[in-house]
Amino acid sequence: MAASGAGSILRASHKPGLSFKAKELCPRGSADHSPSRLQKGPIVRRCCDSYFPPWPDLLSSGAYLDHTSEQKTSDAGGRRSSRFVNEPSAARQSRQRFRTRFLHPVEAAVGRGLPPRCSPGPGKRERFAFVMPQLMRIARDLSRTTQVGGQKMASVKMRLVYISLVILGALCLYFSMNNLSFFQKETFAFKKEDGKFLQLPDIDCTQNPPFLVLLVTSSHRQVFARLVIRNTWGRETVVMGKRVKTFFLLGSSPSTNVSRAVAQEARRYRDIIQKDFVDVYFNLTLKTMMGIEWIHHFCPQAAFVMKTDSDMFVNIRYLTELLLKKNRTTRFVTGFLKMNDFPIRNKQNKWFVSKYEYPWDRYPPFCSGTGYVFSGDVASRVYDVAGSIPFLKLEDVFVGLCLAKLKIGLEELHSRQTFFPQGLDFSTCRFKRIVACHFIQPQKMLTYWQALENSVGEECPAE
Repeated sequence: MAASGAGSILRASHKPGLSFKAKELCPRGSADHSPSRLQKGPIVRRCCDSYFPPWPDLLSSGAYLDHTSEQKTSDAGGRRSSRFVNEPSAARQSRQRFRTRFLHPVEAAVGRGLPPRCSPGPGKRERFAFVMPQLMRIARDLSRTTQVGGQKMASVKMRLVYISLVILGALCLYFSMNNLSFFQKETFAFKKEDGKFLQLPDIDCTQNPPFLVLLVTSSHRQVFARLVIRNTWGRETVVMGKRVKTFFLLGSSPSTNVSRAVAQEARRYRDIIQKDFVDVYFNLTLKTMMGIEWIHHFCPQAAFVMKTDSDMFVNIRYLTELLLKKNRTTRFVTGFLKMNDFPIRNKQNKWFVSKYEYPWDRYPPFCSGTGYVFSGDVASRVYDVAGSIPFLKLEDVFVGLCLAKLKIGLEELHSRQTFFPQGLDFSTCRFKRIVACHFIQPQKMLTYWQALENSVGEECPAE
């Protein structure tokens, strides 16, 4: 019986009243169309697995079996009815599944005046592009063919449902191809004054304002790294007669124990700036802007500000020396300059940025987020303009967008490279002539710092 049912599927494709063909469902050479293959289950799932994941059995339902096998019979009351003769049980179950899973929910949604849910995600475009021609063909046949096995279709409502499905599929395809969604979030800008400060450092910048403030982005688990920085380059307070202060930037944690530990650390060292956003990597823009906001409100008197990370080695003395020689106090930004960078569109990359987030093909000039320095006035200018800039999770690019709007250019601090975001092999003479180096773990930081301290006064060979 199963074999005859499968054979009826093939025969139905040649009837003039129905142009739907089983072989059209699969590209040539992609499937075995033999009855022994087709009898085992729905057409699409068996011969087009590479095109369709499990999907409502619209094309393979029993509604499209051989209608020539349908015969009119009379029931006990003398009324005429139609049913499928010699219909395999698998086909009957498939037809029932189609009605239960696909038609009934759509009918219910339409009856309540609600739009059926339709949100094709990435990777489904090919599926809709393949299905739509078949849907349109089926709808055309249903609207033209008013007789099925010699009897008119009993329900106009069913025909309307089929047409509604085609329209719904077309809308799904349109929104999928154009990357649109009713539920897509609007682009939002950085909100100034968003959130409250949980921890503030103990400093009064109106009394003896610092020459240089270092803002170090950190996380809750980097307790040892903060301790090492406090005992190495972050412990500097006066360099070449200039006051220097180091602070750590943190977000909040849902853990009560972690929050309590951070509060204790803040009370002990008085060097933590914290706000109530979640401390995760992609909130780095919020963390950096928190530091800039703190400068704007609490320490605008600082001559220079450096934003850096907790895995950076910073030569405070050499940086102070170069800033004094530069003799720039306004509209000054320096670091490792990136003048011609492009957005990364690979979704597997850590720094992936979609065209929805940033539609242009090139970033404005910006400094590597591992470490950059700007004059105190730039902090307030960036903070003022940040509310009009579309938010971007890459904090260095976001700051670059703010600088571009302010028309503040980037400058080299020295004729030689002094910022090393890709890391650098250590030697005392080499590290005496750098400002910042990336990928320095806490234990190495201690070693390098001690080596530089022991070499004070020693002459290095001329390069």
